[in-house]
Amino acid sequence: MRPRRAGGEMSSGDKIWIHSEKVYGEVISYGAHVSVVRYIKDKTVFETYLENEEFDIVEEIKYPEFWEEEN
Repeated sequence: MRPRRAGGEMSSGDKIWIHSEKVYGEVISYGAHVSVVRYIKDKTVFETYLENEEFDIVEEIKYPEFWEEEN
């Protein structure tokens, strides 16, 4: 997984790292400058607004199976 600054192509459900809370979460709704995010901390679910600069999108690179050679 590699973090990247929020921006570019984003969609609801993206997994994120929230710097101030030091937890992973997910985006509920993206906005131009502020997004609605959800995360769990200390067994409590939070749904709040965060400025897009306050989190990074976490992406996992997956290689499709069709790249493997066929025998």
